[in-house]
Amino acid sequence: MITSARPRLILSLLLLALGLAGCAVSSSTREDFAALPSLARLAGVYRNRGEVANPCPSPVLLSYLLWPQDAQLRHEQVETIAVEALGPQTLRVTAQGRDGARKVGEYVLGRDFRWEGGRLRLDPRVSVAGFRSGEPMLGIVSEGLVLGLDHEGQGKVRQTGSATGMAFLVVPLHFGTTNDVRFAKLR
Repeated sequence: MITSARPRLILSLLLLALGLAGCAVSSSTREDFAALPSLARLAGVYRNRGEVANPCPSPVLLSYLLWPQDAQLRHEQVETIAVEALGPQTLRVTAQGRDGARKVGEYVLGRDFRWEGGRLRLDPRVSVAGFRSGEPMLGIVSEGLVLGLDHEGQGKVRQTGSATGMAFLVVPLHFGTTNDVRFAKLR
C-alpha cells in the first residue's frame, strides 16, 4: 500500500511545486498620485523620457505609452509631450521633437479614458499570447495605464500588467507587475 501511494504523492508534490513556481508579482511603486479636481491640472509640458525607481534595460517613453501601435512615430526622437485641456472633458496631447510637432491626438472622457479619483485611466489593452513563433506562453496578457500627477506636481504614470496561461504548455503561470514612472513637468 505504501509503495503504490508514493508515485501519487511525488506527482502531487511536483504539480504543487510547478503551480507555486508559476506565480510572481513585482512592484517598484513610489509615492501615490495627487488628487486632482479636474483635467485642466494635467496641462503642461512633460519630458518624454521617464524616470524609474529601478533601472530598466530600455527607457520608458511617454509617447510610446500613449501611442504604442503607431509604427510611424519615432518615439526616441520625441523630446517632450505637451498636454492642453480643450474643455472639461477633452485633452489635446502633442508629441514634440526638435523640428516641431510629430503627432497630435485628442482624448475624450468616456471614449478614450475614465476619470477616477483625480486620475486619468486608459482602458486596458488585452491580448492573447502564444500564437507567434517563439512565445513561450499560451494565455491572456493585460496592460493598463493610469496617468496623473504626483504630490510634487510632476507627471506620473502607473503601468500595470498581468499574464495568465501555460508556460511551454506545461507550467501554469500567473505574473503581475506594477511600475510607477515619473515624467518631469518642464512648464
